[in-house]
Amino acid sequence: MAAWRGILRRAHRDGHRRAATGSEVERQAIGELLIRLPNEGAQVLLDELDGRLRQSRALPITNRVGYIRRLRDLQVTGCFVPELAIAVQGQRLWQREEGVEREREAAARTAQLALEASPEYRERGRQELAQLRVTLGARDTGGRLG
Repeated sequence: MAAWRGILRRAHRDGHRRAATGSEVERQAIGELLIRLPNEGAQVLLDELDGRLRQSRALPITNRVGYIRRLRDLQVTGCFVPELAIAVQGQRLWQREEGVEREREAAARTAQLALEASPEYRERGRQELAQLRVTLGARDTGGRLG
């Protein structure tokens, strides 16, 4: 359940209210509240808190433990409806996909550089260049009046 620590740290790093980092006692209390929930359920609550902390115009959450407790109670009774968590999850998914795409592009560039560094590739390039020179040379002399 280290995800909530990351949310609270990210809230601080991203310039949210200083109190968003929370004390260690607060972190432990939130962890205790969430430990009995399935991972997916706990993550939704953490994402809801994260989304709320990111809202600049929202009223500050002065008691994050109480906020999570209330969300947990609503979830246990089946009354919790995520509002902000959906956007937070979507952003996380998008960032993950972007990271995968960047890794793929980097791997493709590395493979291309390795291919271009091979002796066979260089030799083929030399041959193509020589053929081009022959073709262009034939055109230059072929069009002159002699």
